[in-house]
Amino acid sequence: MDVIYLPISENFTAEDQALMSFVSRRRAESIGRFHRGSDRKTSLYATLLVIMYLQSHCDIPAGGPRFERTPDGKPYVPGLPIRFSCSHTDGAVLTAFSELDEAGCDVELIADPPYQISSIAFSQNERDALDRCISAGECLTSADGTAPDEDLPAGGCAAPGISIDPEERRALTFYTIWTRKEAYLKYLGTGLSGDITKIDVCDPAISGRFISKRIGSHMCSVFNSTCEPVDFTTIDIPAVRRFFLG
Repeated sequence: MDVIYLPISENFTAEDQALMSFVSRRRAESIGRFHRGSDRKTSLYATLLVIMYLQSHCDIPAGGPRFERTPDGKPYVPGLPIRFSCSHTDGAVLTAFSELDEAGCDVELIADPPYQISSIAFSQNERDALDRCISAGECLTSADGTAPDEDLPAGGCAAPGISIDPEERRALTFYTIWTRKEAYLKYLGTGLSGDITKIDVCDPAISGRFISKRIGSHMCSVFNSTCEPVDFTTIDIPAVRRFFLG
């Protein structure tokens, strides 16, 4: 599984407008409906990263990949063996690609955690994990045995067992649970519909299949159902622009 993280720090520019010609008209209209330039930018680059990866790994006909959606709204490209997931938030885009199974990923900006939503969005097991990170100093780990509590350099892995402030640990635990839940829902293709408290990312049946990393000021999570090797890489905006604009 390939996972690509793209940090975004600038607003929508003229060069970004030029890149709009590489997405479909329907997608361009969807991107244009965002009021904030920063939201248009992250949405645009999420699409561009998917196109860029598919064109680099598959035989794509002229005109680029033709995206369709499942009945639940999950995007895919008919006839291609690669499944993908993408997520964007303030200042970052995350994409995941797999040839073995569906992909699911999520990225969130680490800010003041809205702990109040845990009562309506987290399972009891997830709420208990959030409490234990304070009372017992426990930290959720990833499938590779690492803890999502350290900056991840490009292509690197976070070191386990790092001592951090209890409130910071609680915030990281909250965002780890939240991004894992969204990544799993994207893997399923259902989105945030129905009673999501029934999805328990701390359940041992699935908890060992998540990879979570803090990269800069963002928490990134991927659901890796087949336990295939996961390669986290970071790319920058100039590299994307060079791919499309030369």
